[in-house]
Amino acid sequence: MAALCAVMIPVFIGFGAVAINQGYYTYRNQLLRQTVQSSALAAANKLSTYYSSGSSNTVVSAAQSFASANMPSGQYGTVVQSTNVTLGTWSPTSNTFSSGGTNPNAVRVTGLNTAANGNAVPMYFGNLWGKTSNDLTATAVASYVSCNGSSRLWF
Repeated sequence: MAALCAVMIPVFIGFGAVAINQGYYTYRNQLLRQTVQSSALAAANKLSTYYSSGSSNTVVSAAQSFASANMPSGQYGTVVQSTNVTLGTWSPTSNTFSSGGTNPNAVRVTGLNTAANGNAVPMYFGNLWGKTSNDLTATAVASYVSCNGSSRLWF
């Protein structure tokens, strides 16, 4: 019985460590996706300011503001940088986003939890496997497109 316990206790501890790491990674993945989605919707809601001012500053600011409200920089680092908010055109028939263009109708927001961004997701028991953190990225596109004669916010 002692030999069985000596073998099984470390195995159970290892399974527990994997479960804790996977649970936290899944939580952070969901949090990042929801943050990026809300940022994209907020930015798309401000697309009209681009046409009145010719500047994308308000659109980018709205995306970053919502990202910061969902994942505060003090705790999670800067998740949505200004370079990761892109205006472009969304084609609902082909489900494609093209960045740039003269009449943008969509915003693509990319959120980063990466080592290069300085906010990778820590793995609590990663030292057991030699990996102390994991990278996460999420992208969402929100668009105002005309459908059946009315404009709608699409996501």
